[in-house]
Amino acid sequence: MMDDCNASALIPRRKSSNGVLSPRLISTSNVPKLVMSEPVNADLHVSAQRFAAALDNDDYATAASMLAADCVYETGTGQVRGAQAICNSYREASVWGRQNLDSLSYESQVGPLVEGQVAVVFTDHIEHQGASHTYQCKQVLHFDASGSVQRIQNVDLPGQREALTAFFASVGVALRGA
Repeated sequence: MMDDCNASALIPRRKSSNGVLSPRLISTSNVPKLVMSEPVNADLHVSAQRFAAALDNDDYATAASMLAADCVYETGTGQVRGAQAICNSYREASVWGRQNLDSLSYESQVGPLVEGQVAVVFTDHIEHQGASHTYQCKQVLHFDASGSVQRIQNVDLPGQREALTAFFASVGVALRGA
């Protein structure tokens, strides 16, 4: 507010030839203008958090709305293309788990934004026949200039897939798709 801060006190002054202080004219023609052509990094991190939370809560409509229409999900064994197809693959995995296991819950941890990418560690808490197991994988979200997720790369963490397979075998659950 001008009453609280006198803007003229911030303008450098110079002495004129008659000794009177006068405001110095400042040219702004060489000052670069800030152009926001890409989403702010904090916004992308928040988007990654929203996407992860949507998957944690089986909210596939929200998850799909955050994906580019031509998003590609690299599963490690193939590719799924398109927002709806990707969300359907997440949905099918969750439905299978809820139908075949006594208890299944999800949580995620979103890492920092690095060069337009955010790594999310997804954790599945599984219980069946009195035994429990925790499975983790990492998915790297790549954002496009509009802030939509353009590509998802699944990264199996060392030993996780093998431990999950062993757990399923120990409780008599056939692997999905087997």
